[in-house]
Amino acid sequence: MKKSSHRLLGPLQVSIMEILWVHGPLTTSQVVDIVHESGSKLAYTTVLTVLRNLTRRGLVFQDGSHKPSHLFIALCSKESYLRSVCEIVLEDQFLGNIDLFKESIDRYCKQQERNEKYRNAQINPIEP
Repeated sequence: MKKSSHRLLGPLQVSIMEILWVHGPLTTSQVVDIVHESGSKLAYTTVLTVLRNLTRRGLVFQDGSHKPSHLFIALCSKESYLRSVCEIVLEDQFLGNIDLFKESIDRYCKQQERNEKYRNAQINPIEP
């Protein structure tokens, strides 16, 4: 695995970033409440650990001026994060070859369209 792939976030980190992107600056308790509303039962300490790891990675700022709770603030937009993910994938998986990357995306999209047509045919079969 190349060094740049370590910049990619795991699923739990992405879900916490999504919350910050949608809701703006939040305390750990507020993030936990939103996580619980979605049906997940992550512990407060787990959410706090993820927020601190995101802070260490430079994606989140921890504002300690709001005592007793700290506010966590996303330092990048979702769009800039996704752009960096695309750059990492392009470089690591396609050796910087944008044409190969585009071809792969096109193939993926066509396969998704075929899968969708198949699912729709299964749900709503055409009667003779």
